[in-house]
Amino acid sequence: MYSLHEAKKTVDEEKLIGYTGYGVLLSAKFGGIFKSMVAPYANLELEITKGDLTGRTKNVDSDDVPKSILLGIGPGIVLYPFFYVGGAFQEFYIAGTVNFVLGGGGGIGSFGEDLMLELGYLWPVSERMHVGLAMGMNFYGGASLDGDLTDEGGYGIWLGLKIVRM
Repeated sequence: MYSLHEAKKTVDEEKLIGYTGYGVLLSAKFGGIFKSMVAPYANLELEITKGDLTGRTKNVDSDDVPKSILLGIGPGIVLYPFFYVGGAFQEFYIAGTVNFVLGGGGGIGSFGEDLMLELGYLWPVSERMHVGLAMGMNFYGGASLDGDLTDEGGYGIWLGLKIVRM
């Protein structure tokens, strides 16, 4: 996963600061499926990255590598638009999740919302188990827990392995 977080510093002068990192995104979804096409779910997500600071100099020991941890929870929906078409496109899906997020990176603590869009394909392993590949993008916006930072936002781009029990 590639992750970028930015915020504006409003004390003295407006200055952009940020954090860029690479890491893992773990997600657990719990829900059901209707008409073999629509699957609403509840999502629990954890993003952990290591990276670099940009912009404002922070008091960071040279041996320390900045880290980011974000925890998110929220609702989502999966659509299987070609399920009734059959053939190779039957297991293609599109998903969207809206998470409420708490965490931060590179000394930028925040809370806010995260919109995740995902495209993927699942292969049936058995009647109830599927494995697949997915790619997605997260868009993040929120408020800073640091009093002199405002307008925090960012994005993440990821590729993933899916294990689904239906």
